[in-house]
Amino acid sequence: MTNRVFKRTPINIIKNLLYTLFTPVFIYIAAYFLLQFTGLEAKMQEMIAIGLSALIFLWMLKMLVVDEKVVVTVDDTGLTYKSGSKESRYNFEDCQFGYKTVSSQGSTDTINLYVYQGDQEIMLNCEPLGPRQFDELFNILKGHTVKDEPQRLN
Repeated sequence: MTNRVFKRTPINIIKNLLYTLFTPVFIYIAAYFLLQFTGLEAKMQEMIAIGLSALIFLWMLKMLVVDEKVVVTVDDTGLTYKSGSKESRYNFEDCQFGYKTVSSQGSTDTINLYVYQGDQEIMLNCEPLGPRQFDELFNILKGHTVKDEPQRLN
């Protein structure tokens, strides 16, 4: 088998970009509304709401650009998971795999790959790959080692 590489999907990037752009706007409106009950001056309320929105925006932008840059590579001997600057290697002879997905309203919100290495359970976030690529990835992993039955919650 040649190396198989799975990366985040364009749909996922667009979805998370929209979240990154609109969540701070919602936070600003909610914070500004709630701060009206504090008795602070209007200018101070606005500054706090802007600051909170800016922090949320920067945090979400970091998640979009760095944290959710997930690349999973599968070869003959194991799986390599890279998220941001962190890279982990899991050999098939040492590990078993399982997964959990959570879907709501036709959208898969959570896709986690579980790696069982001895007594240790490691959760890998595979949501950026999207459901189609994840199913393909897991079908490859099924040919090696799978722990119990996969758990799928809808």
